[in-house]
Amino acid sequence: DNTALSAADLSTFIDYCGAKNVNVMINMYYNVDLTSINNNKTKKALIGYFSDDSNRYTAAQMQTRENTIKGADINHLHIATGSAGDLTNNLSLSQSFASITDGWICQWYPVSTASSINSSYGVFTKAEDVVCAPNGGISGPFIQIYNWQKSSSDRFPTAMEGRAMIYNALIAGSKSLWFYTFRDYQNNSTVNLSQPALWNETKNVSTNLKNILGTVILNGTLSKNITTNSSYVKASYWNYNGDTYLIAVNSNNSPVSATISYDAIGKTVSAMLSDIPGTLTFNSSTKQLTGTMQPMEVQAIKLKNINTGINSLNDLDYTFQLYPNPASENVIISYQLANNSEIKIFICDMLGKEVMQIANEKQNSGEHSLNVNTTELNNGIYFIKVIIGGQETTEKLIVN
Repeated sequence: DNTALSAADLSTFIDYCGAKNVNVMINMYYNVDLTSINNNKTKKALIGYFSDDSNRYTAAQMQTRENTIKGADINHLHIATGSAGDLTNNLSLSQSFASITDGWICQWYPVSTASSINSSYGVFTKAEDVVCAPNGGISGPFIQIYNWQKSSSDRFPTAMEGRAMIYNALIAGSKSLWFYTFRDYQNNSTVNLSQPALWNETKNVSTNLKNILGTVILNGTLSKNITTNSSYVKASYWNYNGDTYLIAVNSNNSPVSATISYDAIGKTVSAMLSDIPGTLTFNSSTKQLTGTMQPMEVQAIKLKNINTGINSLNDLDYTFQLYPNPASENVIISYQLANNSEIKIFICDMLGKEVMQIANEKQNSGEHSLNVNTTELNNGIYFIKVIIGGQETTEKLIVN
């Protein structure tokens, strides 16, 4: 609550936590000296020091604090972390802090809050550029949920707002997320934070990240930030394992009519997060994704190469070709199986939606040929997806 404990109260509190086997990270405000560090650095409950608003320190001041921390008991884990919401203006300064610390956290404020702290989401910067030198650690945001509006009407974020905070951080290039909860050890209960749905939401989002986006975000590369028609709509491209991913967030508390420039020529789009409703549609003539994004809505889209498919044909256990292509009335799908295989073939539209199933059965090895009637399909570009024995590829089909 921004009210500092007295030195005696702080020492008592740390000792109390130590007796409960609860670790404590001490927070240093930018205008506080090193007294609390020197007085408490060997306490049993301490694991580190959080340096708030480190962009207000000089590099020399940060080095002094780091040296003091490193002089503490070797059995303690000591971390000096910093916060600088607008990384574009403070990237070099933040990097200098990170170079002398074990960890660095961007204090990530929510959107649609007081203008003085709105810049956390206002500017794109590769947060992955901030690397902690000693252990090669990657920076990550500390999701700010307490006293978050910094005004007379402070409140906790809603579940939707919490989700948008997390995805906005990912769009900016974060490689990690910090979550926390409050627990009342005096009464042995979890504190009621008035927004219990937020915890369920962040838990669900965390699961989705691990299952769907985790590999892309942690191992992929943030390649490009995308132009949109609204300052509330943030979007970026990620590259991973030969595929491109587009992530977009409406960071407003109200619906926003979104237009996202789409310049991934030669790729088709398909929804990746099925449990989050999708409202964006692709216009092939204008090369734009458009639609009304709902408050705090998140869109995660996988872009697939329409020419080579997901895998190279040379790497598959079968051969596969289409003719004629373009097709007017029918198309022949010809393929040869090296082994008896389960096979599924279907046609998708530009958004990855299945419009026709062609085969879904087990077939013997050898040559196969399917004659598919295309007269019921509107003129345009489609994609024939083939899944055989766990391997898959996609080929473009033009109908005219």
